[in-house]
Amino acid sequence: QYLRWANELEVRRNSLSCQMIEQAEHDGWFDSRLANPEVKLYMCEDNNQTAIGQIRFELFAQRWRINYSLDSIFRGLGLGKKILTATIEVFRIDIPQAVLFAEVLESNEKSCRIFDALGFTKMDGNRLGVCEYIRTM
Repeated sequence: QYLRWANELEVRRNSLSCQMIEQAEHDGWFDSRLANPEVKLYMCEDNNQTAIGQIRFELFAQRWRINYSLDSIFRGLGLGKKILTATIEVFRIDIPQAVLFAEVLESNEKSCRIFDALGFTKMDGNRLGVCEYIRTM
């Protein structure tokens, strides 16, 4: 499921790395994330237990980077903000003082609006075309 989501055309277009991901590469990457206590993976489901998306938190330099994606059939329904809100609340139970951040392509207007609406502060980007959002509480 994760690899299919990761290789969807719109996901690759909105990713910091636009290359398609090979199965073997993804398997190694995924196994390393599952084994790493500094990575938290969440699968989001609807009321029928259908997987609608994933959210990942990874610790980098004392801050937790958020990555997320929705299955293409669930995009455009306002679920991005909802699943991020719910998952951040669950994440904060385990790590209440975590500083969260996200790197978003400026062209990914939907994700930019979501992080703005969730109370993240838009920082000056270190890379051209990339916005960094940060939130402490």
